Amino acid sequence: MRYVISAVILVSAIIAGLVYLPERWGGTDAPIGAENTSNDAAFVDMPPPAAPDYSTVVTDEAQAQELAAEADGYIQELSKDGGAEKPLLLTNDSVMAWSGTGQSVAQVLQRYGISPKADALYYTHPVTRADSQGVWGIVQASLIGRFAEGVAVRRGDSQKTYQLLIPQHADERNADGSSSFLGKVIWHKTQAAKVVDTHAGLMRASVEVVEPDQDLVIVSFSRAELVAIYQYFALEGGR
Repeated sequence: MRYVISAVILVSAIIAGLVYLPERWGGTDAPIGAENTSNDAAFVDMPPPAAPDYSTVVTDEAQAQELAAEADGYIQELSKDGGAEKPLLLTNDSVMAWSGTGQSVAQVLQRYGISPKADALYYTHPVTRADSQGVWGIVQASLIGRFAEGVAVRRGDSQKTYQLLIPQHADERNADGSSSFLGKVIWHKTQAAKVVDTHAGLMRASVEVVEPDQDLVIVSFSRAELVAIYQYFALEGGR
């Protein structure tokens, strides 16, 4: 999120307590098809958030095991081939129809110089003109949003609650100034995402620029990461 505000007005408003400054972790907005040319002079860069601790989402051991078992079933559902409907998560052996060659995810990754991770699950997203927030928006809405809504359906909770939870926790600092768990997840997965230029046949060096109808975004997750995200939504969604 970016706002063009006079530095004098901005400082005065902050002192008066009238303006909330959104987190701007190292300038992660990703424009579609062009370099970002906006004036950054009035912005305060926040330091990148620490890596999320996936092991501390649930502190009660019995509850953690129960939710982990639920998560395993849910992850299997998301990675199961539903015929005409593409699964949300792909394995190394999943066939990627978009490549036109019937190759597996692992083969496609290797073609673009990306080493497949053992037992990893992947989210792949062909960039469209609707992806106005670039890779960050793809991770936040297309992936995390759908994951959360699925948790809601599976647990019989309100989808609206989850939809409201995501932007709040993804964009804002906690009351003590620290980054939320979900905010850390989205930031780090955005930075670690791979952007493939399918026309040129190469991987882009940065996630800052993506081209619609040309680029493919690939985000990888381990089982432990997905279990922790499931636990997070299971606990936070009903609040």
